[in-house]
Amino acid sequence: MARKDRKRILLPIALVPIFVLLAVFVWFIFFCFEGEKPVITLQPRPEFLSKHQKFTMTITDKKRGLRRLRVSLNQEGREVTVFEKKFPFEGLLNRQGVHRFEQEFSIDPSSISRASGSGLGLFQKARW
Repeated sequence: MARKDRKRILLPIALVPIFVLLAVFVWFIFFCFEGEKPVITLQPRPEFLSKHQKFTMTITDKKRGLRRLRVSLNQEGREVTVFEKKFPFEGLLNRQGVHRFEQEFSIDPSSISRASGSGLGLFQKARW
């Protein structure tokens, strides 16, 4: 009988740390890999570039913060980077990091070597 009582006591004592570790692991996975992409706004938003143009870009990621930003021009599979910035990782899980970034830049398609008569497509990519 003493063995049954010991098993009844030891089983919950052994399971509690396992459940705590499992809960911490699940919380970490959901917090660090939230699944939300950064929100990028670009004004104006042309589909193609044919003349010198200024842009205002705003990027936000309220949960995890920004890690890297890259704006590039694409012409028939060839990509030219126009703007690139890496953001520092600050604090525990980047809580003190950059969560909002705004930048104004201009693009002159004539300064970029391209095939005549072809338009340039503008793409931006941000990573948390």
